[in-house]
Amino acid sequence: HKYHSRVTFFYLRLFVRSLFIGYLPVHKESNMLAFRRVASTQRKAVANVLARSFSDEATNITLNFAMPHGALYENEEVELVRLTSCAGEYGVTAGHTPNVSQLAPGLAMVYKNKDDEPEKFFVSGGFAFMHPNSVLDVAAVEAVSLDDLDPKIVEAQLSDARAALAAAAADSVEAAEAQIEVEVNTAMASALGLSA
Repeated sequence: HKYHSRVTFFYLRLFVRSLFIGYLPVHKESNMLAFRRVASTQRKAVANVLARSFSDEATNITLNFAMPHGALYENEEVELVRLTSCAGEYGVTAGHTPNVSQLAPGLAMVYKNKDDEPEKFFVSGGFAFMHPNSVLDVAAVEAVSLDDLDPKIVEAQLSDARAALAAAAADSVEAAEAQIEVEVNTAMASALGLSA
């Protein structure tokens, strides 16, 4: 991930610089020399970045997992965190590409060691921020241990939410609220392994 994004950024910078060099009011041979000088400098810079990126990588990530009313993890070293984002499920390990992800209702799994059983949480939503120094900050609206969810209550809530959605007028506030309840309870049911 880190290699791919740095190489892509290199080519983008090189392309932009070549556009500006092409518009300089100088002789064509000077443009070519300037382009070669930029390309040579960029090749050396990419080689230095690649050498550093493979030698300085951390082996664990530092996890901060918090909600408005408290923290589940503070500066805890873990090997892997699996999250559910709006774009789908993904895993985060040390050296992951820095990014910001919007979390969708779903499962979050924290592996202190990859071979151990993960700690599982249901997250209602929020954001995950992966920093270049292998620090992962998860800011959740609400998170609850999967063991604390009662499958019967989740099924009952899902049934009630579907009934409320069917009874609500189209494009109403009630319909929007019922749709959110259906989506969250469907995600909880899926996290528990229930057929939704």
